[in-house]
Amino acid sequence: ELLRADVDGVEIPDRRFQRLPKGLAIAARRGDGVTRVMVHRFGTPPRGAGEPDFADVVAAWRDVTGEDLSGGTPLWVNSFGDASRQAEHYRRGRILLAGDAAHQQMPIGGQALNLGLQDAVNLGWKLAATVRGRAPEGLLDTYHDERHAVGRRVLSTIRAQARLLLGGPEVEALRSVIGELVPYEPVRTHLAGLISGLDVRYGAAEDPAPVGARLPGPPPGDHGTA
Repeated sequence: ELLRADVDGVEIPDRRFQRLPKGLAIAARRGDGVTRVMVHRFGTPPRGAGEPDFADVVAAWRDVTGEDLSGGTPLWVNSFGDASRQAEHYRRGRILLAGDAAHQQMPIGGQALNLGLQDAVNLGWKLAATVRGRAPEGLLDTYHDERHAVGRRVLSTIRAQARLLLGGPEVEALRSVIGELVPYEPVRTHLAGLISGLDVRYGAAEDPAPVGARLPGPPPGDHGTA
């Protein structure tokens, strides 16, 4: 669980996903002087139902960083965890699920946003074609067939990232191995496609044509754009 708050009137250093001996701390000061803080204590189970209060954030922040937020004014406080679940079916008759209605996951890096947008894009034109009477039989069923597998893969990826992010000393060996692999271009390319969702392709696996694949961007270098 990550506790999160926007706090006015505190002077603390910015921290970008800083792993400390007791937990994870993030702090980002905005131009208006308000600081957003996020904190997770390693090995601490979720509090259970209900939103946290500012005292919870203050206690966790002090435990992890040694800094005191109690003199600040909280503008809002909430929390989120690494809960993950997916609807068994994206279509049941006239009911279709997309976005957060179809899957729940930890909000890391906008991956859930990309996933929901891709759900909508996949479903939108199929619904339009069906309403206009132009859809072949079974077109709407392909929405579940295509997007459910993508959602399952993204949720699995997010769970792995959450484990690396929120895990304590027990994940340091794994983080070290991944850190050694990331400098390799094929690894970075694979992870970039996986996290961005730009590696999604629909169609038969035996089809050699790149049907449904996105065109890659131009390689970086000295060139202009039209």
